[in-house]
Amino acid sequence: MSDPVVTFIYASQTGNCEEISMDLHTTAKEKGYTSERYEFDQHLKNFDLTNPKPKRVVVILCSSTGDGECPDNGNKFYRYLCKHSKIAKNEKTPESRIFSHLHYTILGLGDSDYSSFHKTPKTVNSAFEALGAKFFHYFGKADEAIGLENEVEPWIKGFWDELATTVVEAKTQAIDPTTEVVHNEESKEMPEEDTTKFEKAKICSKVIESEEYRKVLRLELELDRTLSASEDIQPGSYISVMPKNSLGSVKAFINACKWEETPELIEKLTTEFDFLKSVNKKALGSILGESEHLQEKAVFNYLDYLAFVNPSSAVSMDILETVPKMKSRFYSLSSDPVDTNKLEIGFTVEEHEQNDVFQKGNKIVKQGVCSNYLYRLSEEEKVEFDIKLGKSSLFNTTKKELDNQPPLIFISHGTAVVPFIGVLKRLRRMLETKEIKGLRGIEFYFGIRNKTHDYLFKDELSSLFEYFSSTNPDSKFNIHLAESRPNEFEERKYVQDLINLNTSDLQYKIQVNKALIYICGNGNTMVKAAEKILEEITGSSEQLQDLHKDGRYKKEIWTAN
Repeated sequence: MSDPVVTFIYASQTGNCEEISMDLHTTAKEKGYTSERYEFDQHLKNFDLTNPKPKRVVVILCSSTGDGECPDNGNKFYRYLCKHSKIAKNEKTPESRIFSHLHYTILGLGDSDYSSFHKTPKTVNSAFEALGAKFFHYFGKADEAIGLENEVEPWIKGFWDELATTVVEAKTQAIDPTTEVVHNEESKEMPEEDTTKFEKAKICSKVIESEEYRKVLRLELELDRTLSASEDIQPGSYISVMPKNSLGSVKAFINACKWEETPELIEKLTTEFDFLKSVNKKALGSILGESEHLQEKAVFNYLDYLAFVNPSSAVSMDILETVPKMKSRFYSLSSDPVDTNKLEIGFTVEEHEQNDVFQKGNKIVKQGVCSNYLYRLSEEEKVEFDIKLGKSSLFNTTKKELDNQPPLIFISHGTAVVPFIGVLKRLRRMLETKEIKGLRGIEFYFGIRNKTHDYLFKDELSSLFEYFSSTNPDSKFNIHLAESRPNEFEERKYVQDLINLNTSDLQYKIQVNKALIYICGNGNTMVKAAEKILEEITGSSEQLQDLHKDGRYKKEIWTAN
């Protein structure tokens, strides 16, 4: 009787679940298990969980993205699970429990600063349970807000003993021969329609917002169709862009691996593999053999490592199994996307200097894959590229919310202001079309580096606030600028410093006038400090969270390690 296959499946947006799954897959093979690894959306194409042969022990690794959505590479399987688990809950028949032959466990990654914390992992776990799969180990719920490793490491440590026991149990488990037919037919009868396809866009204009401290680019994108209000694309909604590696980096990677350069290989490496991502050292060592650099804590990418190691013969193509797949990147809209075929985004063109890990004393320049891809596209003549529209917006502001004319409080820094520009444009349109009768005022807290060289969206903000003031003469509309790199002899200030100066006014607006609060930025720095002050203003962290649940405190944060 053959051993069960240990099947690792993952849905990953930023690469954390993908990397953990690769580590586990590599270790499983080292321990002698028959192991395989797939993205969620390869289900029914590369593997079929409804088929009881071969026997499988399934290890699920997934996160949530946006407002609790499944990552892009798991959407199709996620909908499949939701559809079939609903059938199983309604029918409650043996035939509907299409995963009854499976054993599974799940490790979820999330961020408790979001109200949709672990929404996708919880839904996936409920679906597997409803479809009859047997649970082993425990549901790991890692939290980026306190450090993923605090949950991931203990979960992995206990996983291997539980897996060994479960593999033995699965191996001896009898299979009902009638189940196989039912499951296979069920999977064929329920095809899933992919409703999240990419569409074509062109760059029709670009503006360089800042170059003094960092290059910030604004792009106007043109679609082949006009967006309507019924599509529910909001200010602060995002687009995802599928980037491509530069031809220079692709050729450098091929040369480092000593492969023959062919058009097919160039296309594959350009579009499918993100070899500028940090290496998975354990997986890479299993292919190339161990080295002192793979034992160090230093971070480096696949291209840099291979170019430095400079193998004497061609590297096995198996190395591509360890390289992360190219993933789409997300950009918030800075426009009001209604009745138009134009969208605007703004972002930092990533480029930074760092120490060379391999040649001490040298400095090397690193570039972001997608931001530089978009920058290259903006230099060309309206080249079509792929984007996907995301309907989710954490900053959707409705007529109902604004009917009582609450004051509005915006808090952001740097390019985190991008979605707020879209919200302000939406407010202007709602005033122009008489959809809302007026605004009671706006307090706009904005952290910048320098008002002379790095005041992003300066002209647009000035124009918008002039319009709000002229159409709402009895209300106040204030922009509070905090400069972290002011001109000589001026005091350095941060957003939280300005908020601290206005706590009495903000307290009255929030507690008496029922203000709406919008915050966007880095959760490790600005947001953390600003939220501490907001907790004091509202009375406690629980009361601030109550505002979040009631929709009066809207936030989008990220963390940078």
